[in-house]
Amino acid sequence: MSDETGDTAPAPPEVLVRVQTISDFKAFKRHLRQMFDQGQPRYADFFDADAEPWNLWLGMVADFAEGWRLIGTEGQNGHRLSVIAMTLTFSMPTGTDAGVNEAAVLAVASKAFVGHQRVWVAGEHESPFVKMLVEYRDEDGRAVPSGPADLRRYREAYARELGVRGVAAQATTRGSRGLGFGETRKIYKARQRLNDASPAASGRN
Repeated sequence: MSDETGDTAPAPPEVLVRVQTISDFKAFKRHLRQMFDQGQPRYADFFDADAEPWNLWLGMVADFAEGWRLIGTEGQNGHRLSVIAMTLTFSMPTGTDAGVNEAAVLAVASKAFVGHQRVWVAGEHESPFVKMLVEYRDEDGRAVPSGPADLRRYREAYARELGVRGVAAQATTRGSRGLGFGETRKIYKARQRLNDASPAASGRN
């Protein structure tokens, strides 16, 4: 008879996706410049989906940033908020092929943000972490979908594109990870680090 615990295959690694709005214009330019610290920011050709993405150079940031539209949305107490862009981060555990990971994210972007003329992507050369800046509204004035259901959809698409490229991954929910909506991402990552440091900890509740 086989030992059930010994035959259990490890679960595929979990994809992580984070979404954040950017309302301050200086913060937006700072995010765009910081993409160069991570890797070469690339911009998909809106008119030719099959074309190679073209590169952004640091000296182009100031002029390029001026072209992003400031979108007014109604905030609390009647104040107007200028939402410029969404920043999305996609990451996998260390050891995942960085090139394959970036290709998977580019595939997600090409399908999820097809109506957005400004989508910049930068992936790290040494690690599977990709940052994306997306213009907040598309050409028809619709905002980037960013609710809980949309976040699940991004995770599922990310895991699916990795799988197409031979990398096993899973898109889990907060509930399946033992997270309530009141717990922060930092708590979850601290729990992950603890489990990584102590293999025996993974068997405890």
